[in-house]
Amino acid sequence: MAYEPWSLADLADRIAAEDGVDRRYKLVLEFVRGYLDEPVSTRGALLSRRPSLIGDPGWDAVVAGLADHYAFHDEQPPPTWTSEPERFCFPPFLPVDNLGVRVMARVHSPAGFLRHGVLLMPEDLQPV
Repeated sequence: MAYEPWSLADLADRIAAEDGVDRRYKLVLEFVRGYLDEPVSTRGALLSRRPSLIGDPGWDAVVAGLADHYAFHDEQPPPTWTSEPERFCFPPFLPVDNLGVRVMARVHSPAGFLRHGVLLMPEDLQPV
């Protein structure tokens, strides 16, 4: 069976089925790994389909932040679903279980994530 990269819609479904920050964040990194392995010409399809809401404002904002962040870096417009009110989180959400990075993340978070109220360091997006 050939490997198929996850779309953001697939990622949202997987996050919704998991509990715990660590496990959910590992799923995000799995998406990032697959996304970055794809040719830029096919990546847009992984972002375009509207994901179901997870039901957790922070994680719904993470998914939208991923779409904004990678669309920007691939020089594409963000999908329209990223502007839905349910895709924004306040107070800001820190998806990694490390409160020590909160202040630094406010300064260094990529714009696509800040827009949605998600705080993380750029290196937190690096798959291991």
